[in-house]
Amino acid sequence: NLREFVENKGMQDISIGTITEDLFEEYRFFLKKRGLKASTVNSNLCWLSRLMFRAVSKRIIRCNPFENAKYEKEEKKIRFLQKSDVMKLMSMKMNDKEAELARLMFV
Repeated sequence: NLREFVENKGMQDISIGTITEDLFEEYRFFLKKRGLKASTVNSNLCWLSRLMFRAVSKRIIRCNPFENAKYEKEEKKIRFLQKSDVMKLMSMKMNDKEAELARLMFV
């Protein structure tokens, strides 16, 4: 993905010293435009940020330009058990007393 992004900008490579937070935002937009889910976008962005932290630790650059960058927010859909699902769980035969206790505690 990063290689495609760089090539899409008409470049073969990007010098690490020229990387800014704006590039992070451009890359985030590029990934979103490709239809990737927020978790995949964030995974790619985290990888790039870790690379920059490594450059800082090796004293190649002084600070990570992505340190305060914003990541994608993932919308979590809260799911609930249906009444029929609860009934199935409660009617299931349990051979293990600990499993039975766990079922009674959490269902």
